[in-house]
Amino acid sequence: MKNRRYQFLAIMGFTLASFLMLQYGRLKRNDFELIIEKQNYHPIKYLDLDPNVNSSLPRGTTIYHVTREFGKSAKTNLGYHVTALANAQSADDSLLINIVTPYYSFLRHVYKSSPYCRLSIRIRDEHEKWQSVEFRVYRFWFNNTENQTFNSNKSNLIRVFMIDHASKVHPYNLAFKSRSISSTKGLSSELEDLYFCKAAAELITYLNTMIETPLFAKINARDVGVVHIHGSINALAVDLIKELHKDNKPQKTHPPIIYTLHDHYDEQLYSVHYESLNRFVSAEKFRVNNPNYFHQNRLFTSSLGIDGSQAATFVSEEGAQYIVEKTPNFYMKELIMPSILQKAKNGRWVGVNKDLDTTILNPFSNAVLLESNSNYPNNIDSFDVDLFYAEVAESTGSQPLIHTAKTNAKNYLIREGILKSEDLKKSLLLFTGSFRYPEGSQFFDRVAEILKDHNAKLMIVMPRYDFTRGEDESGEDIEKLAEKYPNEMLIFNDEQISMDWGILFRAAADIEFLLSLKEHYEMANMAEGSFFGNIVIGGVTKEFGDFFSNKGLKNDHTNFLFDFYPHDLESTIRSLEPKLKLAISYLRSTDMDFRKRELFLRGFIKGALKLSQESKGREAEKYKRIYKMASNETRKRLWRIEESEAEW
Repeated sequence: MKNRRYQFLAIMGFTLASFLMLQYGRLKRNDFELIIEKQNYHPIKYLDLDPNVNSSLPRGTTIYHVTREFGKSAKTNLGYHVTALANAQSADDSLLINIVTPYYSFLRHVYKSSPYCRLSIRIRDEHEKWQSVEFRVYRFWFNNTENQTFNSNKSNLIRVFMIDHASKVHPYNLAFKSRSISSTKGLSSELEDLYFCKAAAELITYLNTMIETPLFAKINARDVGVVHIHGSINALAVDLIKELHKDNKPQKTHPPIIYTLHDHYDEQLYSVHYESLNRFVSAEKFRVNNPNYFHQNRLFTSSLGIDGSQAATFVSEEGAQYIVEKTPNFYMKELIMPSILQKAKNGRWVGVNKDLDTTILNPFSNAVLLESNSNYPNNIDSFDVDLFYAEVAESTGSQPLIHTAKTNAKNYLIREGILKSEDLKKSLLLFTGSFRYPEGSQFFDRVAEILKDHNAKLMIVMPRYDFTRGEDESGEDIEKLAEKYPNEMLIFNDEQISMDWGILFRAAADIEFLLSLKEHYEMANMAEGSFFGNIVIGGVTKEFGDFFSNKGLKNDHTNFLFDFYPHDLESTIRSLEPKLKLAISYLRSTDMDFRKRELFLRGFIKGALKLSQESKGREAEKYKRIYKMASNETRKRLWRIEESEAEW
């Protein structure tokens, strides 16, 4: 009888646990665990940007992007995206583009900068007493066309402000100490994040309030026109900028603030501990004023950035619409969905499609490809097909070929010991970027089995932290696959390798393999893969794929899109396998006829270049309209303040 009672209690306990897992989301980290009640949200209509808002900003309007990654310090999609956006915006002579970013120690050997100013912020010491912490700001001019720096004041150059570590106060004198983009040491990441947010807010406030127009000047001096903050890691700066403007110069309102959410599957999970926050602000007062942002004694900043900005943007128009009209069940959505939906109701949640950038990873002019004789020939438009066929028949060739450049890239990787000589005859697949998937090792195991039967090899290149973010496995499980499948798989988990060799991997590849929950990046990455002449096989969740198709947005890559089921490995493989076999089979058909392969490569690249030309400037133009909308709102707020003061 007693055993039956225990069995009953065990069954009820398991049932209750299962029920709770369905009703509550669970976020587990090394130092805390958050359980939050799941919510269902009613879809609302996506409004997009008001068509009546134009893009006319005063000439000389200054835009300040606040980002942890830019140029040579870019290591994720966010950094590459901000760099590309700033590049595109700098082509507009009416705007002055600025970047606020950390002065990582490895950048001292990359950019020639000069001291700009010395500022200070207040931080609590170990005895909880406020102390003044000084830091320097350095500046240089970034040339978006040549990736060089110049000490000139031209409108098409990007002005970069780099915030240095604290001058003397420990441990903040260790901030941004890193020998390379992939290594950091010294200050903890949480304190470093908070230090940068407060220092960036201080710099923005200084730039916006220090400028005084001379008495007899013909025009007003330009202050900070718009602040554009990127990612939840910097979201606290939204609130800090507002508070500093209240404290330092009450009669001057803070500039319009735009906040961009780059990744709705990850950014909402970012948080800082109450004790760390208390070093930089009065945390208890902050919690009383902002209770909805605190969970388990931690501040979750992404919703703070969304709520506190004049407009919140997302990196895909389709993705922004999908989030509010379908309210998908992504992980820990409860942390940001209320803020997104509230913003969307007022037309302040706006999706902006990413332009296809051809300046950062360019197969025609990249220095690494030039040094390895793997750069693509610059004859895409001038290539003579009739001459090509005639010269093939006569065994001559006066026109450089893309097929030759890609073969040179493979041979270079063979000489460097990265690839084997037998890999030259294999179809090479490349997987890069972020990957968060609880069945990752099992998935790649099944892919390797498919490749084994088709003489193909997969190169996986992604940061080490992405190997260890899965919910049910460790990074070692994925890394061991390279030992299990030495002829079918190569795995690189070092960011420096990705930076140094990434473009060679892409040039050498035949197929780019995309798989992520972040569909908004998948669509842009498909076009970028085609820019290198690669077949692109992409996995998207079925719900988003149906939404994408129903909008009439299918393109030439649709034949190689497969349905990705995050929690159903077998269904994912069933959808993927025929697409993968079809792509490899097509490549095999061109092996014996390099004419067919050459024209195939050029067709892909032409399509990508056409897409790039069609999209050129659209992202920058839409952001200009968003800046105008935010500026109008700020101006109205200032008028209301002035009217209330006059009445008083």
